[in-house]
Amino acid sequence: MEKIGIVKVGTIPQVVSVVIDRLVYWFQQDPNTHVTGIYTSNVNESALEELTFSELEQGTRLPSISYSSLVAHLASVVEKKDILFLFYNEREQIDYEWLKGNDACRILLIPINLFNEQNPNLYPLGFDSAINEVVNNINKVKDTAGSLVFTNKRLFLVKIPGEITGAFIQTAAKALECEYVKGELQSDFQQIAGKLVERYQEGSNYALLLFNEMVNEAEIKEQISGNIDVDFRSVSIEEAQCIGGNPTVCDRVNAIELAEKMVHWVRTGQSVDIVRFERSDQITIDALH
Repeated sequence: MEKIGIVKVGTIPQVVSVVIDRLVYWFQQDPNTHVTGIYTSNVNESALEELTFSELEQGTRLPSISYSSLVAHLASVVEKKDILFLFYNEREQIDYEWLKGNDACRILLIPINLFNEQNPNLYPLGFDSAINEVVNNINKVKDTAGSLVFTNKRLFLVKIPGEITGAFIQTAAKALECEYVKGELQSDFQQIAGKLVERYQEGSNYALLLFNEMVNEAEIKEQISGNIDVDFRSVSIEEAQCIGGNPTVCDRVNAIELAEKMVHWVRTGQSVDIVRFERSDQITIDALH
């Protein structure tokens, strides 16, 4: 009997449950495999517990553990399992050298970096759902603002998750057709102010400006106020909003495809491997011959 364990570490998007559900479904068809979820006890984090997926579509029942719990229990887990699937927030610094040195079980790492991915060619699982949540929430602000008449021009400062100016904030800004703060350099704010002035001159009574957790809102107000006269309003989109809720169709499809590849990896993979989603949505236009 091949014993397979699944662990979630840190802040993980809801779509991972779709991956787990599909894995459980396929492995339950194989009498030679037994898959369980591994987590720490709510009462005592020093104790490990296992979740048996007695029915299908129970991936949401598996709780995440902290990185400190992973470090404390990883040696014990790999001794008891033949295969370990490890979903984790990539902000956590996994000890890859230790993993490579273990000879107890094979490990597949599934890193998830929704808000801080800089490589535009990588597509983190849950990215589409998180962007969709941001856009839907901000569109509510736009709908309200667009229906009102303001005495002065308004600038909505929208704080979204993230610590770098990466693919997440860039994609959100493109979808919302608005500006975003790349950094706190004065030249950056002068350029943003110029774009905002153009928008107001076109007849809009409001504008949006996205920024992430590494930018100080007070600094934005100070810099923008030095260039244009606007009334500021603050909007905040929390990380919990972005990772919760129902996954989009795009993310569900990606989740199912990932699960299929993970099942195939069980039969063909190495001792320690890592998953990387490559984007496949490049658009090209060719001449008609």
